[in-house]
Amino acid sequence: MDPTLTDRLRVLWESRPGRLVAVTGAFALALTVSSGLSHLIERVVGVGDSSTVSGLLAGVVALQVVGFGSVMTAAVWRREESWRSVLRVGDVTAWTVFYGTATGLAMMVVAALATGLFALLGIEAAESTAGAAEDPLFYLVLFLVSTVVVVPLEEAFFRGFVQGFLDEQLHTGVAVVVASLCFVVVHANVSVGSGGEPVAVGLFFSLGVVLGVGYALTENLVVPVVGHALFNGAQILVQTLDVLV
Repeated sequence: MDPTLTDRLRVLWESRPGRLVAVTGAFALALTVSSGLSHLIERVVGVGDSSTVSGLLAGVVALQVVGFGSVMTAAVWRREESWRSVLRVGDVTAWTVFYGTATGLAMMVVAALATGLFALLGIEAAESTAGAAEDPLFYLVLFLVSTVVVVPLEEAFFRGFVQGFLDEQLHTGVAVVVASLCFVVVHANVSVGSGGEPVAVGLFFSLGVVLGVGYALTENLVVPVVGHALFNGAQILVQTLDVLV
């Protein structure tokens, strides 16, 4: 009896090349959905750029909530396990908070090294478009949205989905690298001085690797979530102080 299309897709999904193509294709689909929704929101509602509250919220809804959320939900829904088991969401304990804090501090060290390299090369350091905002209220909203929505959904997608699903068929190191490269695609759209693009790419790739290693070693999504939230919170605090002072 000839295998059905479902059987063929299942065999492809369980193969190493098939799993890599499927996961990276899902990432591309999430970006496509996000881009289309962003254009639709802009045409129907009209929002400001990413340094405004309306632009920030529209971007988060389009990318993290709808883009990442819908694709990841569809992938997890097809599994016979609970979403906590699939994404490896463990309990919040003193140790997971400790490991998460260590991950966040490691990310800060990487960022500090990158800033030093920018200074050594005489290149303007990487700065997100949010750095152009001058309203302290924007940074309060940014902190809340980042902590409650952006970080959990990004870590669930990059670490829980991309890295976790690849880790089932590929070497853990390959899974970390692929997830980190996807992380770069989303985060490397920053303003840097001429010639600073390779450093910016290296910075975000390294941050992704730190998060990926923390997830791989602990097998608990809470760890990269805590680390990422701590890192983002520190960056937002610095930006807020720059505006106030």
